[in-house]
Amino acid sequence: VIKDPIKLEISFENPKYDFRYRFDNQISSWLNWADKNSIIANFDQKETAVSFDIEREAVYIVENLLDDSDFIIKTI
Repeated sequence: VIKDPIKLEISFENPKYDFRYRFDNQISSWLNWADKNSIIANFDQKETAVSFDIEREAVYIVENLLDDSDFIIKTI
């Protein structure tokens, strides 16, 4: 159970042909780990964005993993 949740959305500015590859390469394995360890919940995937609830104190990890300027990280 997430103790201090915040809703995070990751979208792609001007998606390139390989945006899915770059997303998977940079963060997918961490998202799987975070889900199994109850750091994220309510994952939702759309064509060019994903959203999920995350422990507030873990947001910086996502920001550090997605160092690509094409990714837009915002709270919703």
